[in-house]
Amino acid sequence: LPEDIFAYFDFPEEEEEVDTSVALEEFGIELEEAVEETSPVPDRTWRFPTWNIPALNVGWQRAIASFVALSFLFVLPLHAMNVVQDLRTTKTDLERTGQEAVSLLSAGAQAALARDASAAGTDFRSASDQFQNAKQTIDQIGSGTEFLLSVLPQASFTSGTALVEAGHELAIAGGRLSDGYAAMEAELSPTPVSRLNILEAYLSSATPHLEAASEALARVDLEAVPPEHRQTFTTVQSSLPALIATIKEFESLGALARELLGADGTKRYLIVFQNNTEIRPTGGFIGSFAEVKVRDGVIEHLNVPGGGSYDLQGTLQENLRAPEPLQLLTARWEFQDGNWFPDFPTSARQLMQFYQDAGGPSVDGVLAVNATFVSELIGLLGPIQMEDYGLTVNEENFIFEAQKIVEYGYDKEANTPKAFIGDLAPKLVERTIEKTSEDFLATLDFLNLGLMGKDLQLYLVDETLERHVIDRGWGGEMKQTSGDYLMVVDTNLGGGKTDGVIEQQVDLQVDIAQDGTITNTLTISRTHYGIQGLLFTGVNNVDYLRVYVPKGSTLLEAKGFSVPDESLFDIPDDDWMIDDDLAYGLLTTTVDPGSRTMVSEEHGKTVFGNWVQTMPGSTSTATLRYTLPFKVESLESGHGMIASLKALVGVPQTDQYSLTVQKQAGVLDRTTHVRVSLPEGLNPLWSSHELTNAEVTNDTDALFAILFESL
Repeated sequence: LPEDIFAYFDFPEEEEEVDTSVALEEFGIELEEAVEETSPVPDRTWRFPTWNIPALNVGWQRAIASFVALSFLFVLPLHAMNVVQDLRTTKTDLERTGQEAVSLLSAGAQAALARDASAAGTDFRSASDQFQNAKQTIDQIGSGTEFLLSVLPQASFTSGTALVEAGHELAIAGGRLSDGYAAMEAELSPTPVSRLNILEAYLSSATPHLEAASEALARVDLEAVPPEHRQTFTTVQSSLPALIATIKEFESLGALARELLGADGTKRYLIVFQNNTEIRPTGGFIGSFAEVKVRDGVIEHLNVPGGGSYDLQGTLQENLRAPEPLQLLTARWEFQDGNWFPDFPTSARQLMQFYQDAGGPSVDGVLAVNATFVSELIGLLGPIQMEDYGLTVNEENFIFEAQKIVEYGYDKEANTPKAFIGDLAPKLVERTIEKTSEDFLATLDFLNLGLMGKDLQLYLVDETLERHVIDRGWGGEMKQTSGDYLMVVDTNLGGGKTDGVIEQQVDLQVDIAQDGTITNTLTISRTHYGIQGLLFTGVNNVDYLRVYVPKGSTLLEAKGFSVPDESLFDIPDDDWMIDDDLAYGLLTTTVDPGSRTMVSEEHGKTVFGNWVQTMPGSTSTATLRYTLPFKVESLESGHGMIASLKALVGVPQTDQYSLTVQKQAGVLDRTTHVRVSLPEGLNPLWSSHELTNAEVTNDTDALFAILFESL
């Protein structure tokens, strides 16, 4: 026998006739590329699901592509029979069976990628039968097994049988997934709940087979795989556990989704529509809202008042003092301004209270929806005809047309400026329900992206469900951390719809002194790209800026701010009530005399608040310098007894610095740069980003961390 028995593993020439159109060009293409090349789609992140945990982050297409990528491995053990002359006939049968199985597996994958669930299921089941035949043939060798083991390396035979077993299990799993897809397509009256039930059932039935395939692949000796295929094999081998974990996570998610959709009884929600071109702490000004009742995923009642949030104006039972900055617009705090706190659960509770005080019913939760999310949803669902308004709404024109109708184009006699949103909402719901199973999966992914990116934020009254929402990153809550923290919060107060043309640069310089003191210098630049006099965007941007930092931080300097004239503020009556959430902040508030920066405490943070005004075509820059309430401990105690003992025995002193940067929901264009300056005696061992210029976008929350040692 030759030293390299796998020299005999080359595929025979006649295999070129087998359809390898989905065999990924002998795996010279990445798995993601295979999905794209087989089924081209528009350049949208939501079109083909690339799920982010906690939702299903491995799409159907990628799972099928993984099956294809594995298929080339399943023939390899069959070729090992080349070395056993007495089993030449068996070898031929196994090769033929293996080739047929791989061809069927590939055909199933191709059908799945082409959205032909029925054909995919048939091919996967046929592939499963062929792999089972191959396994039975190996098992029937019987007494010849000892002879095989005597002439073949142990790893080769074990790997071969393991690969056949993996092929069989993966083919079954592929069939289950395709059957689930076909079942969703065949449903006569689908609802979101029924589709979730079907999807979860078939995913669950596929899981044991994926686990068995993963276990079989774990028994494969990497040395038994040809060198040119080892990287692909390793990638696929590691992807299966992730796919299994994701499916199990989806099962947990399905239980939460069914509860939210009223599978066990009617649910009532308050939905607020936030225009993030007029930024507010949780995403945007609340121009419209809806009350919705849902059961089994079907909307039983949807009410969108034609007057929008102003329909509730003047209906509150109590007169509440508005937060002091908000008094630039109004002295009375009401529903439309209820999202004052960047911590969404707090704002949601405030909105619920306003709604009930205005005569509305109690609700099970609050959902905040940003205007840009609605635009992207229309892009997913397709243009919508609004016959009564004489226009077609698409992703590009939705925000502008909606603002134009709300401000100028509504029926003045009926006085229903927000009726356009009320007329559009049912059409969006209807279009979503009409979508096929294929688009249902894309819609789920789109909703997940919206929740993860805070374009959708959810609060639930039920504490257990709310905990699940927060654990999945859907709650929009402010995070509590032990390290450094930064959240920049803009609030447009009388600045038009200008935040859609504002570019914001945030620069944070972190200086760690020799004694461990940490001093941060925060510079915020806002550039207004609007044109003077242009509709909606050609006015002065008036921003009440709040910066949330670790509790106990000390303000050293503040400059670059522009406070409106006191005469512009509306003064509340002396007998008006103060909301409890505001009262605590007022008790802790001090004012920096030089800059008139308000310093207070809120949500376990110290808050610096002041005004930034930016005219069209100009840039405004504000700077805050402050020290943190903690130090780098290894520097602070660097000359103590413990430090000396560690140095004596050669144990290095290590320490860390971490920074959490939370995004503000709804901000369209903000980039944060972080720079860290270390003193002599601190040597960085590891960092999550570059120390000299780490860049953080406003897409998601971010964590910056450094591990260093004291020299």
